[in-house]
Amino acid sequence: MFRFHRFFSSALFLAPSALFFLNLSVCAADRIVKQAKRGAPKRYGPDFIHIGVLLLMVGGLVSLSGRQEWHVRLAEGQSALLPSSHRILLTSFKRSSYPDGRPREYISRVQVFKEGSIEKTEEIRVNRPLRVNGLKIYQDSYAVTPTLFLLDESQTEHYIRQGEYFRIEETFFSFFGITPDEEGLLSTPEDRRVGQDLADSTVILIQEYDGEENPVSMRLVSPSDRINGYTIGGVLFTEQTGLRIVQDRSFALVLVGFVIIGCGLALTFIQKHGDEMP
Repeated sequence: MFRFHRFFSSALFLAPSALFFLNLSVCAADRIVKQAKRGAPKRYGPDFIHIGVLLLMVGGLVSLSGRQEWHVRLAEGQSALLPSSHRILLTSFKRSSYPDGRPREYISRVQVFKEGSIEKTEEIRVNRPLRVNGLKIYQDSYAVTPTLFLLDESQTEHYIRQGEYFRIEETFFSFFGITPDEEGLLSTPEDRRVGQDLADSTVILIQEYDGEENPVSMRLVSPSDRINGYTIGGVLFTEQTGLRIVQDRSFALVLVGFVIIGCGLALTFIQKHGDEMP
Protein backbone atom coordinates (compact mmCIF):
# COMPACT_ATOMS: atom_id res chain seq x y z
CA MET A 1 0.00 0.00 0.00
CA PHE A 2 1.40 3.40 -1.00
CA ARG A 3 1.87 5.86 1.84
CA PHE A 4 1.81 9.50 0.83
CA HIS A 5 3.65 10.70 3.94
CA ARG A 6 6.72 8.81 2.63
CA PHE A 7 6.41 10.08 -0.93
CA PHE A 8 9.44 12.38 -0.77
CA SER A 9 11.69 9.49 0.31
CA SER A 10 10.31 7.05 -2.25
CA ALA A 11 11.84 6.02 -5.58
CA LEU A 12 8.83 7.55 -7.32
CA PHE A 13 10.08 10.98 -6.24
CA LEU A 14 13.84 10.44 -5.94
CA ALA A 15 14.37 8.92 -9.40
CA PRO A 16 12.97 11.84 -11.45
CA SER A 17 14.61 14.28 -9.01
CA ALA A 18 17.99 12.67 -9.69
CA LEU A 19 17.42 12.90 -13.45
CA PHE A 20 16.39 16.55 -13.13
CA PHE A 21 19.49 17.30 -11.02
CA LEU A 22 21.76 15.62 -13.58
CA ASN A 23 20.09 17.40 -16.50
CA LEU A 24 20.26 20.80 -14.81
CA SER A 25 23.91 20.29 -13.83
CA VAL A 26 24.92 19.41 -17.40
CA CYS A 27 22.93 22.30 -18.86
CA ALA A 28 24.35 24.80 -16.35
CA ALA A 29 27.94 23.66 -16.96
CA ASP A 30 27.48 23.74 -20.74
CA ARG A 31 25.94 27.21 -20.61
CA ILE A 32 28.71 28.60 -18.38
CA VAL A 33 31.42 27.25 -20.73
CA LYS A 34 29.71 28.74 -23.78
CA GLN A 35 29.22 32.07 -22.01
CA ALA A 36 32.93 32.18 -21.14
CA LYS A 37 34.01 31.49 -24.73
CA ARG A 38 31.84 33.98 -26.57
CA GLY A 39 32.80 37.61 -26.85
CA ALA A 40 29.30 39.02 -26.53
CA PRO A 41 28.09 40.47 -23.20
CA LYS A 42 27.84 37.74 -20.61
CA ARG A 43 24.44 36.73 -19.21
CA TYR A 44 25.26 34.92 -16.00
CA GLY A 45 21.95 35.63 -14.27
CA PRO A 46 20.27 32.36 -15.35
CA ASP A 47 23.44 30.45 -14.41
CA PHE A 48 23.29 31.81 -10.87
CA ILE A 49 19.65 30.72 -10.68
CA HIS A 50 20.51 27.21 -11.88
CA ILE A 51 23.34 26.89 -9.36
CA GLY A 52 21.04 28.09 -6.59
CA VAL A 53 18.42 25.50 -7.51
CA LEU A 54 21.09 22.79 -7.49
CA LEU A 55 22.17 23.85 -3.99
CA LEU A 56 18.55 23.70 -2.83
CA MET A 57 18.31 20.14 -4.12
CA VAL A 58 21.56 19.17 -2.39
CA GLY A 59 20.24 20.74 0.81
CA GLY A 60 17.05 18.72 0.48
CA LEU A 61 19.07 15.52 0.09
CA VAL A 62 21.18 16.35 3.15
CA SER A 63 18.02 17.02 5.15
CA LEU A 64 16.40 13.81 3.94
CA SER A 65 19.38 11.64 4.84
CA GLY A 66 20.74 13.36 7.94
CA ARG A 67 17.83 15.04 9.73
CA GLN A 68 17.35 13.83 13.30
CA GLU A 69 14.58 14.55 15.78
CA TRP A 70 14.13 13.95 19.49
CA HIS A 71 11.11 14.56 21.71
CA VAL A 72 11.20 15.39 25.41
CA ARG A 73 8.56 16.22 27.99
CA LEU A 74 9.46 18.41 30.93
CA ALA A 75 7.61 19.65 33.98
CA GLU A 76 8.68 22.87 35.69
CA GLY A 77 12.04 22.33 37.35
CA GLN A 78 13.01 19.38 35.17
CA SER A 79 15.89 19.39 32.69
CA ALA A 80 17.05 17.44 29.66
CA LEU A 81 20.46 16.88 28.10
CA LEU A 82 20.70 17.93 24.46
CA PRO A 83 22.75 16.12 21.78
CA SER A 84 25.03 19.18 21.73
CA SER A 85 25.96 18.51 25.41
CA HIS A 86 23.98 21.56 26.49
CA ARG A 87 21.29 21.12 29.12
CA ILE A 88 17.93 22.91 29.13
CA LEU A 89 15.97 23.54 32.31
CA LEU A 90 12.26 24.37 32.16
CA THR A 91 11.67 27.26 34.55
CA SER A 92 8.02 27.90 33.63
CA PHE A 93 5.32 26.77 31.23
CA LYS A 94 2.23 28.75 30.31
CA ARG A 95 -0.64 27.94 28.00
CA SER A 96 -3.75 29.82 27.01
CA SER A 97 -6.92 28.80 25.19
CA TYR A 98 -9.63 30.42 23.13
CA PRO A 99 -13.13 30.70 24.65
CA ASP A 100 -14.21 27.55 22.81
CA GLY A 101 -11.38 25.55 24.41
CA ARG A 102 -9.02 25.40 21.44
CA PRO A 103 -5.35 25.90 22.39
CA ARG A 104 -4.15 29.42 21.68
CA GLU A 105 -0.53 29.57 22.75
CA TYR A 106 2.12 27.52 24.55
CA ILE A 107 5.14 29.25 26.07
CA SER A 108 8.08 27.40 27.60
CA ARG A 109 10.67 29.50 29.38
CA VAL A 110 13.97 27.65 29.60
CA GLN A 111 17.52 28.17 30.76
CA VAL A 112 20.34 26.78 28.63
CA PHE A 113 23.37 25.46 30.50
CA LYS A 114 26.83 24.71 29.16
CA GLU A 115 29.25 22.93 31.49
CA GLY A 116 27.16 23.91 34.50
CA SER A 117 26.93 27.62 33.69
CA ILE A 118 23.84 29.42 32.39
CA GLU A 119 24.44 30.39 28.78
CA LYS A 120 21.09 32.09 28.16
CA THR A 121 17.44 32.26 29.17
CA GLU A 122 14.88 32.14 26.37
CA GLU A 123 11.21 31.58 25.63
CA ILE A 124 10.10 28.88 23.19
CA ARG A 125 6.81 29.54 21.42
CA VAL A 126 4.93 27.85 18.61
CA ASN A 127 6.73 28.70 15.33
CA ARG A 128 9.45 30.52 17.29
CA PRO A 129 12.04 27.82 18.02
CA LEU A 130 15.10 28.18 20.19
CA ARG A 131 18.45 27.70 18.43
CA VAL A 132 21.26 26.05 20.38
CA ASN A 133 24.52 25.11 18.69
CA GLY A 134 22.99 23.87 15.43
CA LEU A 135 19.83 22.51 17.06
CA LYS A 136 16.32 23.91 16.82
CA ILE A 137 13.98 23.35 19.75
CA TYR A 138 10.30 23.69 18.87
CA GLN A 139 7.28 24.07 21.12
CA ASP A 140 5.48 20.93 20.05
CA SER A 141 2.76 20.00 22.54
CA TYR A 142 1.77 19.79 26.16
CA ALA A 143 0.35 17.14 28.45
CA VAL A 144 -1.21 16.92 31.89
CA THR A 145 0.38 13.90 33.56
CA PRO A 146 -0.63 12.20 36.82
CA THR A 147 2.14 11.93 39.40
CA LEU A 148 1.94 9.57 42.38
CA PHE A 149 3.44 10.67 45.67
CA LEU A 150 4.39 8.38 48.54
CA LEU A 151 5.22 9.16 52.16
CA ASP A 152 7.95 7.25 53.96
CA GLU A 153 8.21 6.71 57.72
CA SER A 154 9.68 10.20 58.19
CA GLN A 155 6.81 11.74 56.14
CA THR A 156 9.19 12.64 53.32
CA GLU A 157 7.40 12.82 49.97
CA HIS A 158 8.59 10.79 46.98
CA TYR A 159 7.15 11.58 43.54
CA ILE A 160 6.75 9.03 40.73
CA ARG A 161 5.41 10.00 37.33
CA GLN A 162 3.14 7.69 35.38
CA GLY A 163 5.22 4.93 33.77
CA GLU A 164 8.23 5.43 36.05
CA TYR A 165 9.70 2.72 38.28
CA PHE A 166 10.39 2.95 41.99
CA ARG A 167 12.00 0.42 44.29
CA ILE A 168 10.96 -0.55 47.80
CA GLU A 169 13.38 -3.00 49.40
CA GLU A 170 13.83 -5.84 46.87
CA THR A 171 10.64 -5.18 44.91
CA PHE A 172 10.11 -2.88 41.95
CA PHE A 173 6.86 -1.03 41.33
CA SER A 174 5.56 1.09 38.48
CA PHE A 175 2.85 3.75 38.68
CA PHE A 176 0.54 2.42 35.99
CA GLY A 177 -2.36 4.88 36.14
CA ILE A 178 -5.67 5.69 37.81
CA THR A 179 -9.32 4.74 37.42
CA PRO A 180 -12.47 6.83 38.05
CA ASP A 181 -13.77 7.05 41.59
CA GLU A 182 -16.68 4.94 42.79
CA GLU A 183 -19.29 7.40 41.53
CA GLY A 184 -17.58 7.82 38.17
CA LEU A 185 -17.19 11.55 38.77
CA LEU A 186 -13.46 11.82 38.16
CA SER A 187 -12.96 14.34 35.38
CA THR A 188 -10.27 14.19 32.73
CA PRO A 189 -6.85 15.65 33.65
CA GLU A 190 -7.41 18.64 31.34
CA ASP A 191 -10.53 19.62 33.31
CA ARG A 192 -8.85 19.47 36.72
CA ARG A 193 -6.83 22.15 38.40
CA VAL A 194 -3.16 21.34 38.03
CA GLY A 195 -1.71 20.23 41.35
CA GLN A 196 -5.05 19.10 42.79
CA ASP A 197 -4.99 15.64 44.31
CA LEU A 198 -7.70 13.06 43.80
CA ALA A 199 -10.53 11.90 46.01
CA ASP A 200 -9.86 9.22 48.62
CA SER A 201 -12.06 6.80 46.66
CA THR A 202 -9.80 6.97 43.61
CA VAL A 203 -8.24 3.64 42.68
CA ILE A 204 -4.54 3.78 41.79
CA LEU A 205 -3.03 1.07 39.62
CA ILE A 206 0.46 -0.07 40.60
CA GLN A 207 2.29 -2.79 38.71
CA GLU A 208 4.53 -4.95 40.90
CA TYR A 209 7.73 -6.56 39.57
CA ASP A 210 10.15 -9.08 41.02
CA GLY A 211 13.87 -8.46 41.57
CA GLU A 212 14.55 -9.08 37.88
CA GLU A 213 11.85 -6.60 36.81
CA ASN A 214 9.42 -9.27 35.62
CA PRO A 215 5.73 -8.37 36.13
CA VAL A 216 4.22 -10.15 39.12
CA SER A 217 0.83 -8.59 39.83
CA MET A 218 -1.28 -5.46 39.49
CA ARG A 219 -2.19 -3.79 42.77
CA LEU A 220 -5.22 -1.58 43.26
CA VAL A 221 -4.63 0.94 46.03
CA SER A 222 -6.14 4.19 47.27
CA PRO A 223 -4.77 7.23 49.12
CA SER A 224 -3.71 6.35 52.70
CA ASP A 225 -3.06 2.68 51.82
CA ARG A 226 0.39 1.32 52.68
CA ILE A 227 2.96 -0.53 50.58
CA ASN A 228 6.01 -2.02 52.32
CA GLY A 229 6.27 0.79 54.85
CA TYR A 230 5.26 3.60 52.47
CA THR A 231 1.91 5.39 52.56
CA ILE A 232 0.08 6.31 49.36
CA GLY A 233 -0.22 10.08 49.59
CA GLY A 234 -2.30 10.61 46.46
CA VAL A 235 -2.00 11.65 42.85
CA LEU A 236 -1.26 15.12 41.51
CA PHE A 237 -1.72 16.33 37.96
CA THR A 238 1.28 18.23 36.63
CA GLU A 239 1.62 20.07 33.34
CA GLN A 240 4.42 19.05 31.03
CA THR A 241 5.64 20.83 27.95
CA GLY A 242 6.43 18.80 24.85
CA LEU A 243 9.55 19.96 23.00
CA ARG A 244 10.79 18.72 19.64
CA ILE A 245 14.55 18.93 19.10
CA VAL A 246 15.66 18.99 15.47
CA GLN A 247 19.15 18.68 14.04
CA ASP A 248 19.23 19.53 10.34
CA ARG A 249 22.57 20.40 8.75
CA SER A 250 21.02 21.52 5.46
CA PHE A 251 20.17 25.03 6.67
CA ALA A 252 23.39 26.65 5.43
CA LEU A 253 23.11 25.05 1.98
CA VAL A 254 19.49 26.10 1.60
CA LEU A 255 20.27 29.64 2.74
CA VAL A 256 23.18 29.97 0.29
CA GLY A 257 20.98 28.54 -2.46
CA PHE A 258 18.29 31.16 -1.92
CA VAL A 259 20.89 33.95 -1.79
CA ILE A 260 22.41 32.83 -5.10
CA ILE A 261 18.97 32.59 -6.70
CA GLY A 262 18.20 36.10 -5.48
CA CYS A 263 21.47 37.37 -6.94
CA GLY A 264 20.70 35.65 -10.24
CA LEU A 265 17.25 37.22 -10.44
CA ALA A 266 18.65 40.65 -9.60
CA LEU A 267 21.44 40.31 -12.16
CA THR A 268 19.00 39.17 -14.84
CA PHE A 269 16.70 42.11 -14.11
CA ILE A 270 19.55 44.64 -14.18
CA GLN A 271 20.95 43.32 -17.47
CA LYS A 272 17.50 43.15 -19.05
CA HIS A 273 16.71 46.67 -17.90
CA GLY A 274 20.04 47.88 -19.30
CA ASP A 275 19.28 46.37 -22.70
CA GLU A 276 15.99 48.25 -22.89
CA MET A 277 17.52 51.64 -22.12
CA PRO A 278 18.21 53.82 -25.19
